[in-house]
Amino acid sequence: MNPAAALTASGISPARISGALPNLDLDQITIRPAPIWMTRLWGNEISAMTLRTAIYVRAEALNADPAGLGPLIVHELVHVHQWLQSRTLRFLWRYVTGYVGGRLTGLSHLDAYRAIPLEVEARQIVDQLRRPAEAD
Repeated sequence: MNPAAALTASGISPARISGALPNLDLDQITIRPAPIWMTRLWGNEISAMTLRTAIYVRAEALNADPAGLGPLIVHELVHVHQWLQSRTLRFLWRYVTGYVGGRLTGLSHLDAYRAIPLEVEARQIVDQLRRPAEAD
């Protein structure tokens, strides 16, 4: 699935993504159904995962209302942008140390995940893009 098509179907303009995530080429990114083995590793809290330019999404999320899929795709596109900006090893280092740092301060698994700076940034951009275009 092409991210631009998924965004358009959800009512999010791909042009707004370009403004928030400069130099991100949506044609170089693929959205794929997550294999069962992957979703079993995720548990119930995770709906999607990005591995560089591939976004893996639970089948039930892909088949759900397109309006609900849009923010999830935007969130994962932020992660694609982060991967490409940081390069693989730096991205993984930042992600893992963000999580471990949260756990070491006593946060629960879910709270440590939510506190990872890369996750915080992704949620902020989704929130920004949910606002009407004239509010930007």
